[in-house]
Amino acid sequence: GGGGTTPGPNNFKLKSTLVQLDKTGTTVLSVSASTVVLSGSPALSAGQVILHNELGTNRFLRKVVAVSVAGGTTTVTTADAGVEDVFDTADILQAAPIAASDLAKLTPALPGVTIGAAAPSAPGGSKGSRGDGLTIGFSNCLLKDDSNNPICQIDGSLRLEAGVETKLKKSIFSVDEFRIAPYFNASGTLTARGRASGSFSKEFPISLSARFPITPLGPLGINADMQLLMKVDGSYTASGEFVLTASVTAKQGIQYTSGGGWSTIQQFDKTFNFKPPTARASVEMDVSLVRPKIGMDVLGIGEAHVTADAVRAVARVTGQTSPVAGFYVEGFADFNFTVGGSVRLGPFTLWQDAKSFALGRFSIFTPILLRDLSPTDTTIVYADLAFKSIRAMNGDGTNDRLIVSSTTTIFGPTVSLRDGRIGYAKFNASGRAELWICQPDGSGQTRITDGALSINHPTWRPDGTEIAFDASDSSNVKQVYVVNLGTNSIRQLTNDTTNSRVPCWNPDASAIYFERATSFGTKVISKTRSDSATYDVILADDRTSYAEPSLSPDGFRLVCIKGGSDLVVSDEKGRNEQVVFSDAHVSRPSFSPDGLHLLGQYNDVGSINVVSYRIDGTGGLLFSLGQQPSWGLSR
Repeated sequence: GGGGTTPGPNNFKLKSTLVQLDKTGTTVLSVSASTVVLSGSPALSAGQVILHNELGTNRFLRKVVAVSVAGGTTTVTTADAGVEDVFDTADILQAAPIAASDLAKLTPALPGVTIGAAAPSAPGGSKGSRGDGLTIGFSNCLLKDDSNNPICQIDGSLRLEAGVETKLKKSIFSVDEFRIAPYFNASGTLTARGRASGSFSKEFPISLSARFPITPLGPLGINADMQLLMKVDGSYTASGEFVLTASVTAKQGIQYTSGGGWSTIQQFDKTFNFKPPTARASVEMDVSLVRPKIGMDVLGIGEAHVTADAVRAVARVTGQTSPVAGFYVEGFADFNFTVGGSVRLGPFTLWQDAKSFALGRFSIFTPILLRDLSPTDTTIVYADLAFKSIRAMNGDGTNDRLIVSSTTTIFGPTVSLRDGRIGYAKFNASGRAELWICQPDGSGQTRITDGALSINHPTWRPDGTEIAFDASDSSNVKQVYVVNLGTNSIRQLTNDTTNSRVPCWNPDASAIYFERATSFGTKVISKTRSDSATYDVILADDRTSYAEPSLSPDGFRLVCIKGGSDLVVSDEKGRNEQVVFSDAHVSRPSFSPDGLHLLGQYNDVGSINVVSYRIDGTGGLLFSLGQQPSWGLSR
């Protein structure tokens, strides 16, 4: 009843009407959509089911409609058949590896890639190992873009094991369970070195596609189509290197049960040892180190396929000199699968679908500062609860002091990372908010805008030459504006029909992130160039809102509020989103100058406090009573 490992009972009873042609010595001359031409005169009649199961070409399962014999050949008119036409009853569970001889059919598709001889799995090998393994070597393997420019160089080796599990349970009256689940194990160590500048996204074949038999499911054969791919996304401003040692086991498939219908099969285990880049420059690499495509075809009954980012790692190192000399090492990975298939019972397609989902994730964040900041190196500014003064304190909450007082409403303080100057909004006599700036000690108070726009949420450009803010336009819609502190000229960055507010700059001032309302009632985080009104959506969800964005000083992490209560951190492209903690009391999050802490406003019953957390959400500290805090450097 089939080959491969048999972890469970394997028994079945075939239909009396089934004729297995490959066991009768009958030669198949041709096959079309509705006819089969055979040599000789086999004893066939209408109502029978014919099966030809040689694991190669001319495999079919058909119902016999009519039989015509002429000139030494038999022409059989046929109709579709399904699993219920083969078995009266069945209880089959099989797991079979792709054999060494079949793995050897994979041939390199890139220079520098070698596919070694298949060998049995070593004792105590990776979890899920069932049979033969194949080693794929990389030696000075250059991945190139469409213009033939090198993207990166890959060295190292991977070991791959793959196979398929099948299961069929059928009673006399119905199919109770059907399963087909390709599986694979991948492990190895690869080194990737960047060789180019710019951005790219490209998929490379490591091996050429091969088709080979896997195992019978009872008397039904299963063929496999398999190809290995490598996908690389990334960007460089300098060369760098990272090393990833990984082991991944995954099983993906589909199954049907009479009581539960159709569902996907998911199993995922992983271990990683990640060596971050050594270059002190901006380097990012996103590599799907092995991306197998495995497809299974169960004769005429159905098929299943899986495409997986089996070992996908993103690494980045960022050098910086301001506001704190040092660099950051970041790494994360997602493991994504696309699983699909179809099953046909007789002429009816019962299921046909494709689903994508993520199975695993890890993240690494390592700050390496060349100078640690003491509490007196930083300043936290905030508005008092009455909105009548701007106050400041050291980064640890000590030395609380008055900076600016006002007889009218004063709010929205922001600290320049360039020189410690403080910007803020203050109502004029007409009740419109004007932008003011002063020195770190409160001296030199200077009005910047004239009240034509009533501003809110001012934020310094990193080099201290401009301030972005939001204000209502003539239609009473909030838009993002930028004022030049040298000329006091104002330019409008957004021009939308819904509110755009709470801007923040990236480190080189090439872009501004902001919160934008949608026509569906939610809010998204968007990004616009600082010299353009066009924008990209960074974080969005149809069911909830993202609000109050703020970027880390290095520009590679984004913090915001999701759904009114989740404080989430992602990278600047909206990837690797992680909930730091959930607390509806916290609002207005921002980063400390060293990027190691988060600052926020804690809204409690009867009081509002300035609060600080470590980047992982622990170590919360309540500082002075106050609101709208901003954290910068002392000067």
